[in-house]
Amino acid sequence: RFHWLPGAWNTGEDLGAVQRDLEDWANLIPFCAPTRLLAWDPVQQREAWRVEHNDGVPAGVLATAGGLVFQGHGGFFAAYDAASGKLHYKVRFPGTAATFSASPWAHDGRIFCLSEQGDTFVVEAGDAFVLAGSNAMGEMSLATPALAHDSLYLRTATKLYRIKG
Repeated sequence: RFHWLPGAWNTGEDLGAVQRDLEDWANLIPFCAPTRLLAWDPVQQREAWRVEHNDGVPAGVLATAGGLVFQGHGGFFAAYDAASGKLHYKVRFPGTAATFSASPWAHDGRIFCLSEQGDTFVVEAGDAFVLAGSNAMGEMSLATPALAHDSLYLRTATKLYRIKG
């Protein structure tokens, strides 16, 4: 039976209990594979390229003016060539088993990724993986951050953060 919880995500599922009960969150999602990242050519009205994923549910995608496409999926973070789909890198963030639901976002030549475990990673926006920093928020987050005016809004399981800059 569903119970409304003020100030919490009300999905009808106890996601906090699920996460606590599983040693490795990524083991929950293989049933969702395979998935794919597909690039569409709007002029030719056809598929330009695709990347097949067999490692879980992918997060959103970020395409940059630098001709790169970034995506988190199945515990990995990957960069692809926007024109061809060629893989530049596919890595796990060092020292963590991060999985992603939130879409990555970009600012000032860097890509930011918020993991389901509540860790934020900062990656240089290039075709080689360079981790510029990380920060632990201390609790689960599934929501893509929102950018509005001069602020970034980050939502965790029980808190909403506003970072003004």
